[in-house]
Parts: sequence; structure tokens; C-alpha cells
Amino acid sequence: MQEKLKTLTNVTIVYNSAVELIEGDGVEMTQVVVKDTKTGVVTTLQAKGLFLAVGHVPNTAFCPSSVERLANGTILLPTRSQQTTCPGIFAAGDVADNTYRQACIAAGSGAQAALEAVAYMRR
Repeated sequence: MQEKLKTLTNVTIVYNSAVELIEGDGVEMTQVVVKDTKTGVVTTLQAKGLFLAVGHVPNTAFCPSSVERLANGTILLPTRSQQTTCPGIFAAGDVADNTYRQACIAAGSGAQAALEAVAYMRR
């Protein structure tokens, strides 16, 4: 994905940065203020749009070893539910999505996980 973006002349990739502020004129975004996470340097960039991407490595290190993961780090969901291999622990979003990794899918699986957690607690 990065290689494809690098070929576009109207896109600037900013690595190792956190968004501090997005500014606009009330109709459109005009600039973004970013802070370099390694150096602390704050930079203002003129921009009409922003796409945030954190990465493709799922953040699952906090999970107990009883939550089985696949080779790429995503959490294994053994059935079509959001239940992990550890009873009472449910996963949703990119940590459990090997294929799509899209916000709309994460939101839907989050809702599903919440409903399953409520049902689990009632049982």
C-alpha cells in the first residue's frame, strides 16, 4: 500500500507522527499539525485531507496466552462469533480480522462482540 501511495504526487506520507490538531475554515480541512514521535518536533502541513494508518501488525500482546493467535498475530476466532479461544474474552476489529481490516467491519464486529459479552454474562 505504501509503495502505491509513494507514486502519487498529491500525497505526502508522514511516518512516526501523531496528529496534534486538524484545522479548517469550517467547510474544508486546511492544515494538520503533527508531532514526530521520535524527535518531538511539531510541524504544520497544508492539507485538504487526512488518512490515518497505524499499521498492519495487530496489537494483541496484552492478551493472555489462553487467547490463541494466528501466525500473523491476529486473534483466532474459532467460530463465526467474536468469542476467542478463552471463554469470556471476545475480540473485534483489526485484531481479529485477517482479511478486510476496515473501520466499518470493525464497528460491526464490535457491536457483535458486545452483544455476545452481554449474553455470556447473563449465562
